[in-house]
Amino acid sequence: NGLAEGAFEALCAGDAAAHDRLILEKARDMAGICDVIVLAQGSMARMEATLGKETGIPVLGSINTGLEALKEYFT
Repeated sequence: NGLAEGAFEALCAGDAAAHDRLILEKARDMAGICDVIVLAQGSMARMEATLGKETGIPVLGSINTGLEALKEYFT
């Protein structure tokens, strides 16, 4: 399970540091069994580069990837 339990709740409570820590911990756990990590929520997009550096595997943010796909579609 790749869900970072409590991360979204922490962010909603104004604790961005706890949110980021929980996501990083889960990403490190998943890096050993995954080839890529996809960030499913926009609130995680700011962690994309950090998670890639910390895990050593590709990290895709749904916001950035989705916007790139739309840009490509409309051009």
